[in-house]
Amino acid sequence: MRLQLPLIAVLMVAVGAPARSQPLTVRLGGTWNLDIAKSTLHAPAPQSETSTIKPSTTDTIATLYAITGTDGNGKPINLSFDGKVDGQHYPVMSNGQEVAKIAWRRSGPRQLSAHEILTDGTTVSATLTLAPDGKSFTVREHVVAKDGAYDQVELWDKS
Repeated sequence: MRLQLPLIAVLMVAVGAPARSQPLTVRLGGTWNLDIAKSTLHAPAPQSETSTIKPSTTDTIATLYAITGTDGNGKPINLSFDGKVDGQHYPVMSNGQEVAKIAWRRSGPRQLSAHEILTDGTTVSATLTLAPDGKSFTVREHVVAKDGAYDQVELWDKS
């Protein structure tokens, strides 16, 4: 099962109010679909992934997101994040169990960086860059797993 969050996957956490030092020029709230055909993914690639991002109603640097879809083996993907964009690690949950911890931080006006640690020890470093028009974003990941390291690129389009 592909657990690295579309670090987005995931990395789509900057939907709260902009930070004073590095405001995002476009918000990431909404629904996003992974464009598998335009992405360069490590096998087995997912069959589909959709991310829904909501800003927190109580905290300007917090966010909530959920990723659903089907993995490369036909099994459902169900991931959620409820944390902050503050460089600290927060849990990523799947079906009520923690599957990873991820730390998000703003690294530019349209960019976020993340560090993720999966429960099996795999680490993921990622950068999310929002397109100037706000209609897509790219996630570049470097994954270090027990069986080796690899890079992948995810392209996400707003629904």
